[in-house]
Amino acid sequence: MNKNHFFTCSKLGMLAMAGAATLMLASCAKDGYDDETFDSGVSNTQVSSVSADNITVTPSADGKSQTITWPVVMGAGGYKVKLIDAGNPDEPLLNDSIVEGCTVTASREEDVNYEVTIQALGNKKRGNSDAAEAATKTFSTFTPTYKTIPAGSDLKEWFEANPVPTDTTGNLNFDLEGGATYTLNGTLDLNTTAVTLRTNDKANHATIHFTGEAGIQFCAAFNMKYVDVDCSAQEISSTNHGIFAFSKDPSAAPLGTDIDATLYKWDKPMIIDPVTFVNCNFKSVKSYFFWDNQQAVCAMTMLIDNCVVQLVPEKAFSGGVFWTNKGGQINELYINNSTFYEPDGTVGDYKY
Repeated sequence: MNKNHFFTCSKLGMLAMAGAATLMLASCAKDGYDDETFDSGVSNTQVSSVSADNITVTPSADGKSQTITWPVVMGAGGYKVKLIDAGNPDEPLLNDSIVEGCTVTASREEDVNYEVTIQALGNKKRGNSDAAEAATKTFSTFTPTYKTIPAGSDLKEWFEANPVPTDTTGNLNFDLEGGATYTLNGTLDLNTTAVTLRTNDKANHATIHFTGEAGIQFCAAFNMKYVDVDCSAQEISSTNHGIFAFSKDPSAAPLGTDIDATLYKWDKPMIIDPVTFVNCNFKSVKSYFFWDNQQAVCAMTMLIDNCVVQLVPEKAFSGGVFWTNKGGQINELYINNSTFYEPDGTVGDYKY
């Protein structure tokens, strides 16, 4: 293909390697006994199962790892532990690892549904056999869901029937169902409510088909994660130039009152928290990826991370990927490990 434009960050690959699942095993020595100093008194029996209710998961302070602990099973000679990402079960983080103690530490990522199974193993020296069943505990690192949008919904119609509250100060997480298909027929304006639109299974993206004059507008932090967007049926008009844009009426948006006005010289609405697009794919983007919508709004930070954007502008369209020439601003734009490209035969000529 020609006219390909790549935005990459080579360091990210190194970070990804460094961030691969790191496993550290720990013993129960802190309990004050070992095989030589403690005799459970249990022999010639089948050991009991670990109770799932007593399995504890504790994240590290930086959120990069997690420690899983469970009570000692009397007569057990060890434990068989398996930890999986439920969205990617074929690549376990711990694959039937034999642990002599009652603690294991593994890597931890955000937005993952985990499942850990623990089976108490017998002690041959004492004539004890394995527990008949393993205990299973599921847990998630997804931030709490505000609402789940049913599969097959049109997002414009659904949000009209379920409007976002305007009196909230936090970010609201709206979940799309993994592998499901949605449409957006028209403009969805989230205005001053901070919203995250995400698929609840990061390994099985939901797909949104933009139809008609579809677009998502906002004047607060907006985040899209693990979503595929197909703009093949989107219609471009004199009033619809971007798949994402600032809200048309940002008058209610907060001013950047905590920003040094002498440094930024800005007294208009400002989006303080980051606007992010993470692990998303965009097909047949015919216009701007982001447009200021001719509004004097400043996004302090915009991040595009691990995304692929296919640009196929219509013949009459001429512009840029990020278009802020009518008063809007992006103060800091980060594009990491992502690709923006125009395939062979593209009639447009995007500016970057």
